Amino acid sequence: MNPDHVRGMTITGAVITVSSSRTPETDESGQVIKDLLRVTGERKKTKAICIALDDYIRSRRREKLLALSGKVEFDLDWQKMEEMELEGMKSRETRRKPR
Repeated sequence: MNPDHVRGMTITGAVITVSSSRTPETDESGQVIKDLLRVTGERKKTKAICIALDDYIRSRRREKLLALSGKVEFDLDWQKMEEMELEGMKSRETRRKPR
């Protein structure tokens, strides 16, 4: 499926686990959800899970960026960048047609 076709769609689902060996004492996933609700302060599981996933994704992206430390070289010349930006602005102004 093309990702452009699913933008803005809401997908609702549920996972049901049936286990005769699971008890409230051994149900770790239930405790994780309870902890997540407590930590996030949310009342709805879906919202709490979304917050946790956003935090996790942000954390992983940060880790990947930090892993690049010392591997990427930048030569930032702010004066040259500003000059290029001003030139671009001037060229757009000259192309703009008066109304």
